[in-house]
Amino acid sequence: MRLKGCLVSFRAARARPAAGRLLPGAGCCLLLVACLGLPAGAARAADAAAGAEPAAAEEAEIDASLVIAGQQIGARASATGRRQRGLNARADVEGTIPVLRIGGGHGSLVGHLRSGVGTGVTTRQIHSGSVNNLGFDSDKGVDDHYGIVAEAYYQHLHPLGGSTGGSERSGAGGSHLALAVGKFDMFNFFDRNEAADDEARAFLNESFVHNPMLGAGGDGAGDEFGFSPGLRTAYFNGTGSRHGWGVSLGLLGAGEEARTSRLPRRPMVFLQADLTTQGAGGDTVGTVRLYAWRNRLAEDFDGEPAVHDGWGVSVDHRIGNWVTVLGRYGRRTRGAGFFDRALTAGVVASGQAWGRADDSLGFAVGGLSTDSTYRRATAAGAPPGAGASGTERVLEVFYRFAFGKSVEVTPDFQYIHRPAGDPSGAPVRAVAIRFRFSH
Repeated sequence: MRLKGCLVSFRAARARPAAGRLLPGAGCCLLLVACLGLPAGAARAADAAAGAEPAAAEEAEIDASLVIAGQQIGARASATGRRQRGLNARADVEGTIPVLRIGGGHGSLVGHLRSGVGTGVTTRQIHSGSVNNLGFDSDKGVDDHYGIVAEAYYQHLHPLGGSTGGSERSGAGGSHLALAVGKFDMFNFFDRNEAADDEARAFLNESFVHNPMLGAGGDGAGDEFGFSPGLRTAYFNGTGSRHGWGVSLGLLGAGEEARTSRLPRRPMVFLQADLTTQGAGGDTVGTVRLYAWRNRLAEDFDGEPAVHDGWGVSVDHRIGNWVTVLGRYGRRTRGAGFFDRALTAGVVASGQAWGRADDSLGFAVGGLSTDSTYRRATAAGAPPGAGASGTERVLEVFYRFAFGKSVEVTPDFQYIHRPAGDPSGAPVRAVAIRFRFSH
């Protein structure tokens, strides 16, 4: 048995009321202190840094990190009409324990505790959801510290055709089947992106962390904290050539069914196909993920229950050894939200080009197109041209300074033009500083 370094992230995201099981704040703090005293695990930390999809463990692991973020917005961008400064924090402790080995396959139990305080700043209405996808809050109050059991699930990886193993990330080692059942974050397995799916280390704006239709648009599964009971099955075909492919299916709790410990009766259905490209050394250099979903427990922009269907694509590709380009597109084909189409793109560069290999520079832009039904609703009774219309445009840039392997400091800037499609709306500008500690 080997214990690997804890991943505890104090982060700042969209405000979410209490859900799931709350843990006493003192107990969470003791757990964090204990985890930070464990030896670091380089292999697990590398996977987390790369955004690798969780795989069934062959030995026990515990991961932790700590993230604290401060952010400021001006009065014209603020929901209160006054300049805001916000400080928030979130902690995650994740553990994986191997429990089963059958016919070359292996299964493990995964647990995840989360603790935090604060929501960060609150902007006026924007399509892109949140300028700080790290917040952690409940109806207990913004200054209360508390914790939840975020995830608890079983996952199994089984090689096929004489393969010696497999990777949930790339299928290295041959073809395999994968299973996950329990309560988890759907984005552990779907809509992943190597350069943009971790607000603790990369982009803060919600529209760049996930496909905007699933995250900011509300079509994804999950409770107020983003976790839900569900089942995910997958097949990956690793042929030994430069290309591999896979398909996966998720049945995920949405709406009120995300707040239970039972498998959903009316699950969100998510189907995804993956195409990966390996480099000369066998590592994954690019992935295309094409997916479609049906959420029967979604809500339209007016809060009315509705069925939402849609599809999307997530792409990442490494160019050389230090540049990764990324992109996502999403479209809702049924249901009426605040926006119905979204396109994001960006680039993340490693600092090795200028002699700081562990640093990163990121730049991303996006456009979220106002839904026609919402446009008509806001135009009703309003002066000509005053209703929501057009495309909200989002820009974000960050630079992550790495100090050794344990400390990162990241200045961040965001600019949002035509927020929520409001033609007369003042642009939103947000500046932030984020600190991440890991061990």
